[in-house]
This record gives sequence, C-alpha cells and structure tokens, in this order.
Amino acid sequence: MRKQLAIFGLSISCIIFFSSTAAAQSTDMPLPPIEGEWVLVFSDEFIGTSLDKSKWHTCFWWATDTCTIESNNELELYSSGDVFVQDGFLRLQAQKRNMVGWNGKTYQYTSGMVMGGGRKYEKPPGFTFTYGYAEARVKIPKGKGLWPAFWMLPLSYKSRPEIDISEILGDTPNIQRMHYHYLNADGSKVDQGNNWIGPDFSQDWHTFGVHWASSEIVWYVDGVERWRFSDSSTISSEPMYVLLNLAVGGNWPGSPDAFTSFPSYYDVDYVRVWQKSSNPVLPIPTPTPTPTFPSSPTLKSRGDLNDDGKIDLFDISRLLTKWGSTKLEDLLEADINAGPNNISQGVIDIFDANRLMANWTK
Repeated sequence: MRKQLAIFGLSISCIIFFSSTAAAQSTDMPLPPIEGEWVLVFSDEFIGTSLDKSKWHTCFWWATDTCTIESNNELELYSSGDVFVQDGFLRLQAQKRNMVGWNGKTYQYTSGMVMGGGRKYEKPPGFTFTYGYAEARVKIPKGKGLWPAFWMLPLSYKSRPEIDISEILGDTPNIQRMHYHYLNADGSKVDQGNNWIGPDFSQDWHTFGVHWASSEIVWYVDGVERWRFSDSSTISSEPMYVLLNLAVGGNWPGSPDAFTSFPSYYDVDYVRVWQKSSNPVLPIPTPTPTPTFPSSPTLKSRGDLNDDGKIDLFDISRLLTKWGSTKLEDLLEADINAGPNNISQGVIDIFDANRLMANWTK
C-alpha cells in the first residue's frame, strides 16, 4: 500500500505538530509507538522516479562515486547505479558484476546504499537530528552473504557513536540484530547489542525503529519494543544521520554461496524521523516579514557561513553542524542573533536557526 502525502524536511517553511488524537483525525500516517506529542521532522516516501539527492548521498561521507568498508573485508562496491526509485519504493540492488572502484581495485559485486550525511566539504547533509524516533518500513533479501542494514552515524564523520537500528544476515533472516557502539571516557571501544528472533523478515514488509533519547535508546520491530539500553552516561547527544545499505560478504556474513540469488534487493517503503514537540530539531515558525540584514561584510559574519554571497541551505547545514558550540571562532560565524540586548547572544541556538531560515534566499 502506497501513501499519498506531503513530504516534510528541512527545506519547508513550517512543521506540522501531531498529537495522538489529532493525527488520527488528519492523516493515516502511523505515529511513533511512544506516548506524547510528536513532530514529523523528516520523511521520504520515495514517490516519483528518481532519488531525492538533496536528502541522500549514495556513498559514505568520504567518497563521491564508489566506496566500500574495507576494514570489514566486504566484497561489494557501492555504486549509484544500484540505487533507484521504482513503483513508490527505494530499491538498493546487489548484483554480481565486475567494477573498478575509486582505489583501482576490481570488485566482483556491486550494491546500493543511501545516507543522509552528505559529502564532506562538497555536499551538505540532507538531514541530521539529535534525539527522536527514526523508522523505516523495509523488505529484506534472503541469502548467505547478504547484509541489509538501517543505522545511524554521527555528523562528526567519526565511526562512533553508532546506532544499528536493524541488521539482518541473509542466511538467518529471522534474527533482528540491534547494537549501540560507543567510546568510553578513556577512549576505549564498547559494543552493546541484543538479538530478537522473529519471523522470516524476507517474506513480508516490516518496520524497524529506534527511539533515541538522552536517558535511553529503545528498539522497535513492527511497533513493539524489542530491546532497551539505559546507561544514560554513555548515550550520545551529537547530531546523527541515517543510512541504509545492502552489504555483500565480509567478516560477519561471510561470502555468498551457490544458493544466493543475484540481483537481490533491499526495498524501502519510507524513512521517517519524528521528535517530541517540546524539542524538535529545527522548529520553524510561520514566516514573518523578512528582516533586512545589514550590508556586507556584516551579512558574511551573521549568516552567509559558506561565503557565497547568499543565505541558503549550505549555511543552514553548517549552522546545524556547529549548533551548540561555544568556541569563539564558531560564534563569530554562526551566532546570528548576537546583540547587546539579546539574552541568547554568545550561544549558537534555536534563535540563530530561526533567523537564518527567516532570511533564507535562494
């Protein structure tokens, strides 16, 4: 069943608030399986015929065209040619074919991935958030060596913290694997996780979600809680982005065997992110008459963060990257509402985000 609904993201000028009662009356979109009022802050329903590249990048943050995770000894080369939107779904395709990667190495498998973190120095993040409920409705492939995943990484472009919302190995398609990888204060690596045995997830569509809060991280399958991590001292508050990928081979899943079918597909019906209405990632008010910025160079130091002569999406992304920083050099660039009578001056906060959005000019 496909949905016909508006798509909400950072590029809109308002966010609609839902309560459990109002939402049931105004939309057929399911709410997160947690009590409270929620704001839908990101959604891609994959309606159309092409991937929305303002939201997604088809490699990891460090690569433009092709990539893989060499440290896992994975066999696939991620390629944009294996990512497409069809019949209202995102399809990540794994196929057996030779392709030369960015490193000059020939790979025997190619596959697809999408991520919301952008391309460092080249493309701004499509969407990041701090705390909330992220969910995807997916159908996984079956077969040894296949490794579909739905996960989150930090905007710092480091490998930890990492929240694995769903990892399923194709030769055990009934086991949902959930993990939280983080660093201790001393820099040592910690890997926490749990498995839940359910149905054969390759036989039908299922939803996988995670509620990331400051006090706990809770994993859900088809709206039912399946694991909870509650050591609040180790839970990250850094903005994160989501990824979906279909890996082939590697240390964990092993290599495909004679019974693994190619091409195989990891299908995605939607990706949605909600936040509690009391703390949305970027609550944008109804537009008011646009204030006038002083002429350059003040504009440059009060909003044009990437020095291109206009206030636009790239400035918003950079503000989010620096949001919450107290470093002097960051404040000079992003503390847009600083002034002698402003109680929030000296902090990069929601007032800066709102003023930047109010003055967004393409």
